[in-house]
Amino acid sequence: MSSTCPQLITASNVSSLLASTDNLVFDLDGTLWDCNGAFPGAVDTLLVLHGLGKRIYYCTNNSSKSRAYYSNKVRAMGFPCTEENIVCTAFVVAEYLQQQRFHGKIYVVGEAGLQDELTAAGFEFIGPGPDPITGTQADWVQSQLDPEVNCVVVGLDTHFSYAKLIKATNYARREGTLFIATNQDTELPTGTGIFLPGTGTLVGAVSIGARRTPIVVGKPNPAMFEVIQRKYGLRPERTLMVGDRLDTDIAFGPVTGMKSLLVLTGISSLRDVPCKVTVGGKELIVVPDFYLHSIKDLGDAIVASQAEH
Repeated sequence: MSSTCPQLITASNVSSLLASTDNLVFDLDGTLWDCNGAFPGAVDTLLVLHGLGKRIYYCTNNSSKSRAYYSNKVRAMGFPCTEENIVCTAFVVAEYLQQQRFHGKIYVVGEAGLQDELTAAGFEFIGPGPDPITGTQADWVQSQLDPEVNCVVVGLDTHFSYAKLIKATNYARREGTLFIATNQDTELPTGTGIFLPGTGTLVGAVSIGARRTPIVVGKPNPAMFEVIQRKYGLRPERTLMVGDRLDTDIAFGPVTGMKSLLVLTGISSLRDVPCKVTVGGKELIVVPDFYLHSIKDLGDAIVASQAEH
């Protein structure tokens, strides 16, 4: 983590940064694209990095889609990618449960990404899909709960309802039940000025009702990087995290030992620096090592530096 102001990447300093970097981990929404598509120059920048032999990984807190979905989307946009380059929280949840040697049934607040990754890992679960509230309070207190459920996973769920909240909180209150959140992002980047509540708003509702703090696997918590490190042998000091959010992407840097680069095309701005973040009960003062106005500027700096030499 930087101890002073972040450094702007230019043609004069990009060569030294690249010389100390083997791997780049990119956030997606707000960093490489928004709801309108890939940002100008983003594809060209990553193709340049790929051409230089840098290993590229795509890392998202969004649990609504699987690695297979994201690899297809990333490739369709023109970015260099295979499924092995994708790390999403749905996949990390499945990896975490395997590491814990979990046995039982999972109640899932989530969408297709969690369904696909949990199914691929061989886990039994219930919960996804519409579950609207019906009846009155007298009916709600008679809700039928599955006695086999011993884990609750909360991710983004556009079908979230009071009925799901009742079930998730009651399952999570059971003694010995695992309570896992994919992330605690408060909002989704849209580029439209319309605020969309993020997974953290759903996690908050369940957490308050359950009177419990969940295990969070998404950025900035280290579980996500541990998956990449274990699978691909990344050295954190030779890795650069690139993202648009100080409280997740950039905080991911000091938590794991990676360098960090803030791009100003998403949630955070330089006015937000420094940012106070609590991870694992510890408070961090987060300052990115570097910043750029857009990911295109990284590619432009590399090309300009090469022309100078």
